[in-house]
Amino acid sequence: MCLAVVAQADKVYSGGLDRTIRVWSTTDGQYIQTLVGHTDAVLALATGPDDTVFSASPDKRIHEWSTADGSLLRALTSSTVEPTGFFSVVVGPDGTLFGGSGRRVHVWKSDEYRSTLAFKVRSGGVALTGMPEIALAMSPDGTLYTGLSLPFGEASQKHIIHAW
Repeated sequence: MCLAVVAQADKVYSGGLDRTIRVWSTTDGQYIQTLVGHTDAVLALATGPDDTVFSASPDKRIHEWSTADGSLLRALTSSTVEPTGFFSVVVGPDGTLFGGSGRRVHVWKSDEYRSTLAFKVRSGGVALTGMPEIALAMSPDGTLYTGLSLPFGEASQKHIIHAW
């Protein structure tokens, strides 16, 4: 399950394995509506500019939703998205959108959300087995943090964090 709070709209959004996003009132806890559009689980949510919410899914799409009426505004993808799709999404203070897929970070500028670039995060010299999924976080000052959790030996993991 994933959550996003849109304070100015008094709403909280929950996404999950059922491929939907549910919208709830933060003032009285009442269910408002269900947003449908993904063909796989909703694994990450992020609040965006102009009263929007973004959702990431293994279906290889990031959706932008209106918080006013719940309509799907656009579906974003990239020609270099990993086969596992998107597992994380964050929005920078300037509205730039970042989506995590495998070891790649995909970037869309806020003007019309045209895909501008994708870059791979280094694994610190660790040989990768399988497809690690990247975690993303954004600080208020606009610093993007990326994290990978990698197999390292029999019973441990190596955590790699980068600040951009």
